Amino acid sequence: MAVMVEARSMAAAGNVGADLDDVLRHASELLDVLDGVLLRLDAKEHDALFQARWVLRVRLERLREELRGGRAH
Repeated sequence: MAVMVEARSMAAAGNVGADLDDVLRHASELLDVLDGVLLRLDAKEHDALFQARWVLRVRLERLREELRGGRAH
């Protein structure tokens, strides 16, 4: 979440170039790491973690679409 907040702040400040792309890529990489951890867990026992991961993926994709469309808020 913190990385996505950082990306939104960068976009609001007009920093929408390569640095913003790096931050968004970093957020995606962090979620990839989480995916790797979740592979070792039982989905039924850790349903909240699996749901949180899904929500974060959706939020990241929405943020990407929003920032690519030129809207910072």
